[in-house]
Amino acid sequence: MAASLVEETFVRVVEIESSKSELKIHQSYIGDVGCVVWDAALVLSKYIDFVHSVECVKTDDCDGGLVAYASQLIKNIHSARAIELGAGTGAVGLLAASLGCQTTLTDLASLMPLLTKNIEENNLQEKASAAVLDWDDHADASLPQPDLLLVADCVYYVEALLPLLDTISALAGPKTAVLISYEDRESEVKQVLQKKFSEVLRKQFDVEEVPTQKMHPDYMADDIHILVARKKQ
Repeated sequence: MAASLVEETFVRVVEIESSKSELKIHQSYIGDVGCVVWDAALVLSKYIDFVHSVECVKTDDCDGGLVAYASQLIKNIHSARAIELGAGTGAVGLLAASLGCQTTLTDLASLMPLLTKNIEENNLQEKASAAVLDWDDHADASLPQPDLLLVADCVYYVEALLPLLDTISALAGPKTAVLISYEDRESEVKQVLQKKFSEVLRKQFDVEEVPTQKMHPDYMADDIHILVARKKQ
């Protein structure tokens, strides 16, 4: 199954405005939810690109708050370290890597061929690497503490909810900014799942939502959200 993910792929091109370049992201015709670039991942990718490319023009954009804290890390992303959880195709982490961030893209073993293909396709071997990380078995993960922890549309399966939250808590240090994107779902089960995720997250983390006016103007929607979280001090 793992090898077959890269046998037949189709490419999505993601423009990187801040570096005037582009990413070519291979997606697989077969496989589970991790084999395509979901809208919430694209919105988070373009948010990072947008923040990296613009200067603060208002005092309230630059001073205080978790969104401002994450923005400063993104503006200095070339000297940062990031980990992406449930990376799938790796779109978010690869964009960070393309801006100079030392990035580890993590997912299940079955996704490693697709992640490796996308790293190589974009010549990012010096800045990006792929690593197996099972949220049910994160205790043995030898990953460095990141400045940015990237989590795009990972709240999907009931059985994975608490393991995901435990993994976020285990990997995030006191100065780590956790960037979480998700899309509102019509399913009542998914709505309850997202609510529970938020409630449990807020027990250990301070959380702010990024206002839509601070997202990329062409890559934002009322039903797609970006949260910034940092461990309670």
